Amino acid sequence: MTQNLQRIEKQRLLVFDLAGTLIDEGSEAPIKAFEEAFKQVGHPVTREAIVRYMGTNKREHIGYILTEMDHDAWGKRFQATATMTREQIYMDILERVYESFNIMIAEIIYDYIKPIEKVPEVIERLRTEKDFNVVITTGYNFPIRDIIVSESKKYWTLPGPIICGDSVTIGRPWPYLIFRAMEVYGTQRPSLVTKIGDTLVDIYAAQNAGVRGVGVCTGTLKMDSWKAHGIPAMTSVANWFKEFPEN
Repeated sequence: MTQNLQRIEKQRLLVFDLAGTLIDEGSEAPIKAFEEAFKQVGHPVTREAIVRYMGTNKREHIGYILTEMDHDAWGKRFQATATMTREQIYMDILERVYESFNIMIAEIIYDYIKPIEKVPEVIERLRTEKDFNVVITTGYNFPIRDIIVSESKKYWTLPGPIICGDSVTIGRPWPYLIFRAMEVYGTQRPSLVTKIGDTLVDIYAAQNAGVRGVGVCTGTLKMDSWKAHGIPAMTSVANWFKEFPEN
């Protein structure tokens, strides 16, 4: 019985978001790539509109922004042909923006791979002193993930496998990325899982998965925003042992 309890305890799992949580403080890379992608197809969007959907799968992110636009002006703004239906226009715009985004993010991601200060040391302590398993989830696709994995070796060894938005049929705030993360180590009990991220959809995904969610202030949200939503948060993963010493 004791051995079984020890085995279960070993299954405790931390599921970290990537950009804005472990690397790229402020999530500047995706924000800049989205700004440029929309600009290239003829309709710049505000930083505020981009930030509102941070944390979602990148294709879904674009779709959410498009739904905020004046649908009747789509054809004029994006030079759609008169024979296209509204749905066809929507999909055409989405795919063109998504293609531009992927080109842009592949060019600039190299400048945003360095880990946030002191995060690697803290995660190593969580693994060795607290016996946590670690998985990383991200809205980036497989090619961008591969760049990050390769280039991160200049700074640190990523603490766990990275599960991409492309790995599931629908991304955050749905819980499937977390479920995939739990499968990696065979973690069966949601009570053993903590999801850490810098966006509200990270935490909504945690709630939908029935696991604990903890926010961080190294993305686009600060402590007052987390408090306003009643979500526990720390200033940075780097401050885990100062701000969450009992965990």
